[in-house]
Amino acid sequence: MSTTDASTEPAPEQEGEAQSKPQSLEELLADLDEDRRKVILEQVNKPRNEAKNLRERLKAAEPQLAEYNRLVEASKTEQERAQEAQTRAEQRATAAITRVARAEVKAALAGVVDNADAIVEDLNLAKFVDADGEVDTDAIEALRAKYAGFSGRRAPRPDHSQASGANGPSAASPANQFASILQGQLRQQ
Repeated sequence: MSTTDASTEPAPEQEGEAQSKPQSLEELLADLDEDRRKVILEQVNKPRNEAKNLRERLKAAEPQLAEYNRLVEASKTEQERAQEAQTRAEQRATAAITRVARAEVKAALAGVVDNADAIVEDLNLAKFVDADGEVDTDAIEALRAKYAGFSGRRAPRPDHSQASGANGPSAASPANQFASILQGQLRQQ
């Protein structure tokens, strides 16, 4: 490529600026002949038309589905309805017991660990419910004792914003810290 060719071609930055405004499909296809343009438009519009037909069919089928569900519900026997009600009630009871177990475990770990919620998320709460559906306080107490053993007295986290006083004021940034180290080294020489 010669230097004259490079000066006549637009720079990459200029191309990006020229194409930054969105163009319509018709504008993009304007340079093609009529037959090619027609084929491309058919290919683009085909999925749109199929989606439109599917939406129309779905909308037409909704009343039929509602009628089917009504007929299925009407054809159930009293025993089937009672079994379904019992199943729903058992599911609600299980969920309630799990919520109670979660609350009991969180309360037991509250003074022992920093983030009881994170620990409760990782636990299988079914371990803390006995066969009768009651919260197993012995298992919760064993868990509390386990975590109490891990969480002995800890030293407080250091606060780097505080200076020791003997070394002078604390540096505010890594650059200042580096500068103070260099100054200390220069003073020793």
